[in-house]
This record gives sequence, structure tokens and C-alpha cells, in this order.
Amino acid sequence: MQNLVVYCADIGSVATGNFGWARRPVDSVTETGTDIQEFADRVAWDLTEDRPVALGLECPLFVPLPDDPTHLTKARRGEGRRPWSAGAGPGALAMGITESAWILRRIRSAVQPEIKASLDWSEFESRQQGLFLWEAFVSATAKGTTHTGDAVIGIDTFIAGLPDIIGINAIPAESVISLIGLALVRTGWTSDPQVLPRGASSSKPERAFSCTLLCLPLASRIFRSIEGAIATLRDPFGCRSGRECPVSYRERIGAQLADLKLPGAVEALDGILARIDGGELAGVDAIEALLGSQIELRNQRRLQTAMRSSRLPAIKTLADFDFTFQPSIKREQIESLHQLGFVQRKENVIFLGPPGVGKTHLALSLAVTTAQRGRRIYYGSLADLIDSLEEAQTSGRLNHRLKTLTHPALLVVDEIGYLPITRNGAMLFFQLMSRRYEHGSTVLTSNKGFEEWGSIFGDDVMASALIDRLLHHCHIV
Repeated sequence: MQNLVVYCADIGSVATGNFGWARRPVDSVTETGTDIQEFADRVAWDLTEDRPVALGLECPLFVPLPDDPTHLTKARRGEGRRPWSAGAGPGALAMGITESAWILRRIRSAVQPEIKASLDWSEFESRQQGLFLWEAFVSATAKGTTHTGDAVIGIDTFIAGLPDIIGINAIPAESVISLIGLALVRTGWTSDPQVLPRGASSSKPERAFSCTLLCLPLASRIFRSIEGAIATLRDPFGCRSGRECPVSYRERIGAQLADLKLPGAVEALDGILARIDGGELAGVDAIEALLGSQIELRNQRRLQTAMRSSRLPAIKTLADFDFTFQPSIKREQIESLHQLGFVQRKENVIFLGPPGVGKTHLALSLAVTTAQRGRRIYYGSLADLIDSLEEAQTSGRLNHRLKTLTHPALLVVDEIGYLPITRNGAMLFFQLMSRRYEHGSTVLTSNKGFEEWGSIFGDDVMASALIDRLLHHCHIV
């Protein structure tokens, strides 16, 4: 399915830090986190960008409702030795339904009313949009060592089963009561009672699957691979006296890196092994080089995703900026801003100056750096942003548009002062900045000084209030 984004959350106590999530577009790399609010907001963001989302929850989404009361707490068919009612079953069940409902409510409040949720893969696949809910059943020998690890295992299993999600369903639903159906009704996704007796597709990894991918720490796996390569340098074909010649170490390491889903490291492997052969790299340096190659590819993919979703007009970096052309700019300040502490603290940055001095270049480079760190960004000129807000106001979707523009960790507002703004547009922009205040960072560029913003926005009082709000936590360049 084009543009499909798969999420999985390992449900656990948020208060004690036992919640973990993972996100992966089917053609990209995995991101993980432990914050339940960020998880729900990321799902909402993808939905507002018209990406179909498959959302997995690692908790029982339905339980049996048999005719025979003696079977009420028995395992669902396919659960094996770990039924939903085992161990901490009732507590886990309560936590699962409440956290699932909380997540669904937060997503529902942030997306358009026309976005639908489904438990039917065929329906979701034919619609190619909206939200599909599935159960990640990760237990026993298939479990990882962390909550985010379990979420990654769930995603790996789901994607491995594409496109036959119905065919890989691990826990057939017979006579059941749907807990996720109750959550959908409670949070306003549907009012159809037909979801209540409906099960959900369940994705269950096998033992070999999880152990191959996640039972060994990543650094340990790579170190063993490099260590083995160094040990066989004197025997480049991997042959041992008196033994049959096995696969070469290059192929062994390549297979292990591919197994770990590290395409950047695989691509760099030949060059790194050549440097080992030439005595340029030792084991630890080779590990660092492999990891660096993977991180570089991950950042490139993040940036490509950001370019598609954030409306960035171009990729600009700090390395490309000519400080000798603008000696008045303090290099130390700019380099410090690119450490992104201001994003973490939800502060603002304002670039002021005449045309042609590099304001937009530096604003874009901050956005690019933020995207490479895995944070959401969005770009727009002031005129374009106001046009989108006025259009949303006309169509009755203003609140949704404001929420969408509030979510990014960094919003770039370019070209303040280049085009006239209506009073209504100025009021809408003030609403946006008020919503983002202490919720996200905003980078603004303007060719006008603050004393001229009253004429830009057509109202001195509103401009003064806007400037006060922006400058409360702000860096001026």
C-alpha cells in the first residue's frame, strides 16, 4: 500500500516509564519513543498528511464471550500457553483499554472528522486512507528486552506479513467482545454497535523471528562481525585448514547487517573492509564507521520524508553558509542555535535584516537540522500560511488547521513584510502564534524591524501583542 505508515505501541504503565512505541513507513527506517503523547500526536500528524496508518497495540483488543461460562477466562485460539487472562491479565486488560481509549481520543481530537478508523483490513486496503487498528501479540520467547523493542518486533512482524494481513492473523475472532470497539465508540470514531462483537487482526512473531532481530544488542552483534572479519584477514576466503571453505567474511557480515536492517552499513561495508585490509582501521574504528554510515543514511531518509511533508522549498545547511559574506552575523550564536537547544526549550528565533543577507538560508538550515534529529518541521511563507488559515476558516476547518500547525516541533515562517496582510489574516496568524506559545519553536524571517510590524499587520496593538508573545522566549539574529 502506497505511503503506508505502521505504528506499534507496547502498552504499559506510563507513570513508571513502561510504555514504548515505534513508527516505520514501509519503505523507510524505524523511529522509537517512550512518550504516549508524542506517540498519539505522531499518528495524528501522519493522518492529517493523508497517509494511511496501521496502528498496532500490544495488548488484548478483544476477549472471548463464549456460551459456556466455564470457558470465560480461557485462552483465545492461537494464544498458546500465554492467554489474555494469565498472570497480570485483569490489570493488563484494564490498562490496555484505558490507554488505547486515551490514544484514540487524542488522535480523534486532532484529525479531520472525515478520517475513519477500521478493524477490517480489506476495507482499509480498498480505501487507502484512514486508520487501521491491529493487535500486536508479542509474548514469551518472542519478546525483546525493552518496551520499544517489543514495539519494533510488532512492526517487523506486521510488515513481514504484508500484503496478506488477513492470512497471517494469529488469533481468530469467534464469539468475542471487542475492547477496541468499545474504545472507538467511546472516543467518537464510530457510533456503529457492529464493532462491539468484532475482533481485530492479530500479528504474532515466532521465536526465531524475534531472536534473530533483537535478542542481541546491536553493538555486540556488529562488534562480533568486525572481530570475525579481523580474525580472518590472513585467510580472506574464510577457509580453515582441514575444513570445507565456508562463505566469505564479507558475505557473513553483510548478511548480519542486512538481518539487522542496517542498509547504510551494508552499503559502506566493502569500503570499510578494504580499509581494515589496508591496516587503516581497527575493530572499534570499523564499528564507528559502520554505525556512522547507518546514521547518515537514516538522517538522509528523515530529511527526504521531511521534504515531502513539511513543504521545505530547498535543503540548506550551515556548512553551505558563507559567513565571510555576512561578517555582522555572529558565527558562535548561529552554531549554538544549530545544537537545537532552543527547540528542546520551545523557544523562538527571529532573523531580521534586508533582502539577500541569508535569513532564509539560516532558517532552512535550522529546519533541516531539526528534521535530521527526527523532529517534525513545517515551512511556509507568512502569506501562504495565512492563505491556508483563511481557506480553512471558510470551509469550517480552522480549528483543525490550527492544530495541524501547532504540532511541529519547529515551524518556519518566512518573508514577514514582503506582502500586505488583511486584518483577518493578521488575527488568524496571531491565533496560530498564541497556540504555539510554549508548545513549539517558531523561526521567523523579516526584512522589517519590529517598529514596522504594525503597518505589516494593519494594527499596532495586535502587532505589539504578537511581538511580546514571540520575544518572551526568543533569540534575535
